Amino acid sequence: MSFKARPVYFLIRDIDGRGGTEKFARSLALSLARQGQPIKIITTRHSLKRESRYLNEKGTVRVVRFFVPSWRVLGTFWYFLVLLVYLLRKKNEYELLQVFFLEYTALAAVLAGTLLKKKVLCRLACGGLYSDLLSLLKKPGGRFWLAVVKKKSFFVVMSHSMVQELINYGFLRERVYLIPNGVETDIFQPGRHPGSPEKKIIFVGRLTQQKGLEYLLRAMALMEEKNVSLILVGEGEKKEELRHLVLQLHLGDRVFFAGYQSQSLSYLQEADVFVLPSLAEGLSNALLEAMACGLPVVATKVSGTVDVIEEGVNGFLVEPGNPEALAEAMAGILKDEGLAYRMGQANRKKILEKYSLDKIVDEYLSLYKRLMAE
Repeated sequence: MSFKARPVYFLIRDIDGRGGTEKFARSLALSLARQGQPIKIITTRHSLKRESRYLNEKGTVRVVRFFVPSWRVLGTFWYFLVLLVYLLRKKNEYELLQVFFLEYTALAAVLAGTLLKKKVLCRLACGGLYSDLLSLLKKPGGRFWLAVVKKKSFFVVMSHSMVQELINYGFLRERVYLIPNGVETDIFQPGRHPGSPEKKIIFVGRLTQQKGLEYLLRAMALMEEKNVSLILVGEGEKKEELRHLVLQLHLGDRVFFAGYQSQSLSYLQEADVFVLPSLAEGLSNALLEAMACGLPVVATKVSGTVDVIEEGVNGFLVEPGNPEALAEAMAGILKDEGLAYRMGQANRKKILEKYSLDKIVDEYLSLYKRLMAE
């Protein structure tokens, strides 16, 4: 029986989460299933109430949800144990485990894979200051677990700097594969922008320390152009702190919190510039979606972003934590409509050529075949 006759198991603790990794996992699973590759998602639920057994209405992707109590330590231990037992019981159903995030899910997968001689593929979500590696090292026994995972798994990363980061930690280069995120280009595409004297800057993502939004708000306060508004699409633990900073900077009539949106397309299509002020990234889904919508971009020089943004061609790159540079770059695009149009066109072209979800799915299928053949 060929490996394509069996599901690849996707292991992710919260498939319904609002983060970019969870969103990409859902899109990838559905797209792989459409290509004929069976996918089964193993995840959790926090309620005793039964939830949907499928990811979509057509029932092409099966979802198994384990109940996990909300208690932090006990919940994690219970999840690890139940997941491991399930993987051992279902040993004849799969040949490959794909993990999203390098955490306790990965440890259970590696332990099961080692015992059963199954391949484990870990997709790392972030590099730099907020990398999966640093996160794992902070956990009890982190150095030991990192050594085990490093030896027993294969890895997918989203940027060249993440490849180098793993090599610096002693990972074997032949076990590391570079596959970026992908965009559904038939959904995310330029809309009709009628033009308006009021310009809109947009950020889409989690409102967390990692995203560097404090510096974006301070950049807004520095901008001389007063007909410019900023829309923040997303939720996160820094929301109230950011609201307070907006009032401190007297930006109450220029900064708008749109909250979490399951679909950000309409916001992107109405914007003039997309800004990503992150302190660290893997490769932002929101950035790729904005590019697919034909928006010029201002972003920080962090992992992933530097792979897709070419300075002055399809956007501007600035150093993280520099509000003055952010303000100057945003103003430069807003003042020059011709430049903004050329950058937007270049972004749409780049996404179609290199980052469409169909192309990324093909890369994953090729990798699955390669791992199964070894």
